[in-house]
Amino acid sequence: MAIPANQQISPTEKRLAVPQQSCDVLNRRNLESYRSLYRKWMGWYEYTSENPNTIEGQIMNMMFHDLTYRSITSIRASLSSEAQISARSSTLAYITDSGYLANQVLAVSKLVDSGSDVVSVLRLVKDIQGNRKSITREVYVAGFGAPYDPMTWREKHDENDPMVQIWGLQAPGLSRWLQSHYAHERFDVLSGSSAERRSREEVIQPAIFQRIIEWLSIPEIKELKSLRDNFLAHAGDALKQGDRRAVQSVRFNQLDKAQEAIIRAERAITDCLLSLGIARDVVGFPPLGIFSGLDIPYSTKAGQDKMHARWDELKAERETWKDNILQALVNNNPKIGRLPSVSTEAEEFG
Repeated sequence: MAIPANQQISPTEKRLAVPQQSCDVLNRRNLESYRSLYRKWMGWYEYTSENPNTIEGQIMNMMFHDLTYRSITSIRASLSSEAQISARSSTLAYITDSGYLANQVLAVSKLVDSGSDVVSVLRLVKDIQGNRKSITREVYVAGFGAPYDPMTWREKHDENDPMVQIWGLQAPGLSRWLQSHYAHERFDVLSGSSAERRSREEVIQPAIFQRIIEWLSIPEIKELKSLRDNFLAHAGDALKQGDRRAVQSVRFNQLDKAQEAIIRAERAITDCLLSLGIARDVVGFPPLGIFSGLDIPYSTKAGQDKMHARWDELKAERETWKDNILQALVNNNPKIGRLPSVSTEAEEFG
């Protein structure tokens, strides 16, 4: 998978490195609580090489596998029917397709899992929702060192500076005040307020969280979760399974909608609710030479013979797994004791 450039200090740690006493926040107790919560939330989200199971890491893997599969299987139909390619092998196609389906269904299901001990987009938004009152306007805007009032730049900079007169808040040296200005505008939308009615104690309106949860509850996601529960993660009984044709009915469009909903929810949480402020692609750069070697035939005729031989070896080994089951149940079991050798029913009656 494509891994972002290694960073010595994560964006979260850089933000939290700003001392709390340097923040233009009046409610110091709430600031401490918010920064603690922020560290926890970003710990669930932010990719690190030590913890690839974060939300960001899961999404990177999901998108990498999805694009890789769709790219390597696109040649099945795009090349002329005269082309002799192993990509059209029914065995290879079955293994590739079933693996892709399982990977994507499980990836989507994990990211919308509502368990209390999992790392998922749904759990993250619900945890933020439960701590909504901690995200006041003042900690949202100024909780990491930006000034609360973006107009205080005049106290630090000369209004007659030509760069200021030309660019205003976008002038060099005013990035912290510009950051404050944009944060206020975002919070106006999130809180349902306006520039004229701003207050430090405002919080995000409940409907914002409900909308994100609705995105993660679309029919396509529910259908994929049902496949996971009844066919992949568990073997549902006949009544629960319903029509097995549902497995074959999964379409790219269904996966697209589920992935899009997850990405939009993830960005709503990180870019809007948590004001991450870091530009990043949905899909990272592919590893160098990702498709190299795929222009080489998969095997020779002699190789096919070896595959058949290997199948026979593996089959013979696995057939021994059913031997001497009755003796294994009782021998070396201190509660039963050793019994004389007996024949199994299969051995007696063939």
